[in-house]
Amino acid sequence: ALVHACNWLAGTFAVSRVLALTASANVTSRRLLDRASFAHENDAVMKFQGHEHEVSRYCWHAPGNHSGA
Repeated sequence: ALVHACNWLAGTFAVSRVLALTASANVTSRRLLDRASFAHENDAVMKFQGHEHEVSRYCWHAPGNHSGA
C-alpha cells in the first residue's frame, strides 16, 4: 500500500520524493520503509512535543528521479 501511495503521489501531483520519519527504535516501521524502496538518509535527535527522540529519516524517490532534487 505504501509503494502504491508513493507512485500515486508521483503520478498525480508530480511529487519527486517522499520523506518519512520514524522512531529509530521502531524496527517494524524501518523494515516497511526498506521494503518500500525508501533510502535511509540519517539518524538524528529531534524535539517532538517537548521531548527529544532519536529518529531515522528515509526518502523515497520517484522512478527515474534519483537526483535528490
